[in-house]
Amino acid sequence: MALQASGAISVADINTELTLPATTTSSLNDGALRALAGIGSGAIQFSDFYGHSMSGGGSGGAVTVGSLYMFGAGGSGDMGLGNWNNVLVPTQVGLLPEWKTISLGYDHNLAIKNDGTLWAWGANDVGQLGLGHKTSMNSPVQVGTASDWASVECRAGSHSFAIKTNGTLWACGSNSGGQLGLNSTVDKSVLTQVGTQTTWKQIAGGETFVAALKTNGTLWTWGDNYAGQLANGTLVPRSSPVQVGSLTNWSILSCHGLHGAAIKTNGTLWEWGDVAGQGSILSSPVQTGSATWSSISSGFSYLLAIKTDGTMWIKGVDQMWSTSGNPHIQATLAQVGTSTWAKVSAGNIHALATKSDGTVWAWGFGESGELGLGDALSKSVPTQIGSSTWATAVAGGMHSALIA
Repeated sequence: MALQASGAISVADINTELTLPATTTSSLNDGALRALAGIGSGAIQFSDFYGHSMSGGGSGGAVTVGSLYMFGAGGSGDMGLGNWNNVLVPTQVGLLPEWKTISLGYDHNLAIKNDGTLWAWGANDVGQLGLGHKTSMNSPVQVGTASDWASVECRAGSHSFAIKTNGTLWACGSNSGGQLGLNSTVDKSVLTQVGTQTTWKQIAGGETFVAALKTNGTLWTWGDNYAGQLANGTLVPRSSPVQVGSLTNWSILSCHGLHGAAIKTNGTLWEWGDVAGQGSILSSPVQTGSATWSSISSGFSYLLAIKTDGTMWIKGVDQMWSTSGNPHIQATLAQVGTSTWAKVSAGNIHALATKSDGTVWAWGFGESGELGLGDALSKSVPTQIGSSTWATAVAGGMHSALIA
């Protein structure tokens, strides 16, 4: 083990092995879904370690409000630490507590500072950083000079979206499915306004499609639609925003892969597209169960949802990590443990959840350190990250972020 000038610690000749538990009594049994469901245990030994980070799997005490911490895969510069290394525990980006919100894509990030400026870093092969070029960046770089950004979204793909305080919507990056909403399929390396409307409230990106809410509660979609992911009753793609039905009671959105989910103002949960565990595509929103829900987050092929009573539930299909080599499907929502939760964020095949006391817990696939626990082991039950409390916890492709 050697300490390099950069502060990285290289660990050589460590074998990689995967151990998974025997089948439990639960029907959630194989692969990443099994881990995400919080059942049993699994371990993946690591072979690469970056040492410029906190010890003990996270902060051992209070962290300054507004501080940003990253961990996980860093090969595209995702960590924002000026290098291309993986990071195994939450490590602060910069020294100033100046961050307001962040969104993580497959391997790039968008974040807004307290002053309303927009910053980006990570992979940039299709211009998803909005910087006017296609060079990846391993530290945060300001996007333009505007200081009126309100929210960002770049999860589930190589595209990026941002909403300004005036309600306008802007997009850049990959546009292969028309997901930028610009009435074309041409990639953009600079943020470009989507239409002229000023009433956008929330946006949720899938793999090559997008869903968005307006301030009047209407639902809009655009992009690829071969799996019904636009929820408009057809399989016809759209390269500009199209309203879904006429309802005005949509409240919360989450998309990933080829599926979408939303909560209405009455707390009911609705899904569409290639819905994990459904067995067929749904080209229109269909209600899931009869419970009332407060939070949802879609992973690549699974959904995590929190009921109004604080319990957390999962459904989905494991196609990426299976001992049998065959996908395992959890067709109906199954409860994750017995704890109560405030918020949840689903990454590709790992997840972070926040309790009401502000503590953050991680589980799922962890081979790149995306669980922030100080190793490259996967976890099949929610495991606390250090002892600090956090305002924001976000899971991305193979990396994660926390804001105090």
